Amino acid sequence: KLIDKIELANLLKEGETSLINKLLDFFGRIHAEDKIQEITEVFGSYVEDQIAPLLLDLKSNQEIDPIQFTSKIIFAKTQVDVFVANSLRSHLLCTKKVGSLFGKLLNEFPKSIQFLATYIDFELKKGEAFFLSL
Repeated sequence: KLIDKIELANLLKEGETSLINKLLDFFGRIHAEDKIQEITEVFGSYVEDQIAPLLLDLKSNQEIDPIQFTSKIIFAKTQVDVFVANSLRSHLLCTKKVGSLFGKLLNEFPKSIQFLATYIDFELKKGEAFFLSL
């Protein structure tokens, strides 16, 4: 078996992505879309693990601070984006997977628009320039 999903997952967790880059390049050159899809699925699981603590916050019955929670989402998204850019050379499918999973997180949370508005208002009141990428 050429791709062992458990081994790929372990490589992602350890930040060892040179082999994953080589696999993405190789499968891209030979147009093995099914293999690229397998790698993307493993990567999606890795991203879901990064999002899991945020989902636990949402599922708890505790009051959630909109600014703090939104900051956590932005921080997690930024960390994953940097990982994709630096370790996976911004591979298109991985970038799309990140956007899809974070979009799903925001869409499933009924107060996401309210929380984003509160966060943006908070940032604007500081009077400093800021960049928001979700």
